[in-house]
Amino acid sequence: MIRLFRSIQPIVVLLLIIYSLLLNVVYYLKGPNINWNNRLVDIWKVSTINTWPPFLFHGLGVILVLFMALRVNSFSNKQRLFEFSSYLPALALITVFTIFPDWIWMNEMLVCNFFLLTSLLLILNMYGKDNVLLQCFDVGFLVGLDSLFYDPAILFIIALLIGLNSVYSFNPKEIILVIFVFL
Repeated sequence: MIRLFRSIQPIVVLLLIIYSLLLNVVYYLKGPNINWNNRLVDIWKVSTINTWPPFLFHGLGVILVLFMALRVNSFSNKQRLFEFSSYLPALALITVFTIFPDWIWMNEMLVCNFFLLTSLLLILNMYGKDNVLLQCFDVGFLVGLDSLFYDPAILFIIALLIGLNSVYSFNPKEIILVIFVFL
């Protein structure tokens, strides 16, 4: 199976979807066994979504983890992090998220991880580029959006500024833009 994921064939994406669904079939049949006290679920309970079955939250979480896995995989292939292009990073991320069932359930932390992963990939893509003002705006916006879902994510603005300064030497105009967009 690992040999199949080491290849870069489009059918492997379908196999990743089947793999993640098969690993989580117990949670679809058994139902949730986690704490429902989170803000995202409370918002959805108030709306008309409260008539949907509870395993829908798990399905949405699986879809979000699949998107994260494919983003990490495309980044690792584009930046040549490994000797060859493969789907092994996506397989590893899906496996790690599936080991811990609370991580794959749709909650504010999973949405927070998705936005932080996207902003981290944008920061790492800035390396060696000249005009990064739009990417600075996007990174600040994603971390600000992240803090709407999960309050302690406000502290990631510090990590954001450290990461931006270590990857790219910024002038004060770009730092002010990131802080302004974050607020």
